[in-house]
Amino acid sequence: MEDYKCECGFELWNPIVSHKDSLLSCSYLSLYDDARFLGRCILSYNEHEEDFADMDLFDMTAFMSDVQQAGRAIQKATGAERINYAILGNAVPHVHVHIIPRYGTDPYPKKSPWNHPGKVMSLEEALKYKIIEDIQMQLKE
Repeated sequence: MEDYKCECGFELWNPIVSHKDSLLSCSYLSLYDDARFLGRCILSYNEHEEDFADMDLFDMTAFMSDVQQAGRAIQKATGAERINYAILGNAVPHVHVHIIPRYGTDPYPKKSPWNHPGKVMSLEEALKYKIIEDIQMQLKE
């Protein structure tokens, strides 16, 4: 699967699945390259929509169903204790959700990725591909 780029300039790398794979109804899921939060992903709505509040009920419901499905798959694939979800809109004008696995071993359990004091470090390539494959497998079940 290739990387996703919207007309607005929003881009995703490290693709996992998309609505084109028939595993999600209206979204692209990609792995966020951040070793501090193993399995952190971004789920992006497949059409350009700037504000979650402007989505019609049908599209919003389908998107949130994809969010839930992706979160469950990420949790099973990573063994995370819980999943945090963040929908922000002030930095990027495209509807997307940060899906962030959290673990009991997290040294900063109350810090979000945006205020976490640890330095962002990339995942090793082999681990990156293993996480992608594990999430894909969970989405297929």
